[in-house]
Amino acid sequence: DNSGCLETKLFDFQMSRYGSPLLDFQQYLIQSTTPEFRKKHLHDCLSAYSASFTSTCQLLGLPQEEIYFDDMKNVEEEFKRTYPYGFLFPLYFVINRYTSQQEMSEIFEGGNEEESEEERKEREVEGVLKLIENSGDGIWTGFNILYDLV
Repeated sequence: DNSGCLETKLFDFQMSRYGSPLLDFQQYLIQSTTPEFRKKHLHDCLSAYSASFTSTCQLLGLPQEEIYFDDMKNVEEEFKRTYPYGFLFPLYFVINRYTSQQEMSEIFEGGNEEESEEERKEREVEGVLKLIENSGDGIWTGFNILYDLV
């Protein structure tokens, strides 16, 4: 009987950007698995990702020689290269939970047009550190849960 759902594909355009496909994979993996799970199953997760990515590229008509992530060595190297992002990006969600939208807006939408890129980065880093300092003890519980440090 073919009347039921045979396959589901999820699309998330919430944070559209141009970058490595493994950035989203990193974010998802860090936020939805424990360090213990990642130690035990990381290779299996990367293999499943590679197979799915390659299959999708083939369905879209991309020539095989242009599919970079069909080689597990490339997938593993890219995973290592993007790991800092995967580790740091979820911190945004923890900080956001313990601060107000107004405080976040003041940091990331503040500044002026004369501000250099370096000045903007410095202002944002100082602002985030201030948010962490002012957010109370609860934020450390959030970090511990996120990274399974307890």
